[in-house]
Amino acid sequence: MNNHYKSLSLTIGASALVIFLLCAWLVGSHAPALNANDAALRSLVNAPPH
Repeated sequence: MNNHYKSLSLTIGASALVIFLLCAWLVGSHAPALNANDAALRSLVNAPPH
């Protein structure tokens, strides 16, 4: 593998890691809002049909 492909692979891998960590941080920092949305969705799905 030449240096161009090696550096491209490292760049893509590092970018993917940064995006993953950013998403994990956003989910962790907004946990109360996500829990409220989960509860609302759960009650909507479990509601008896009309």
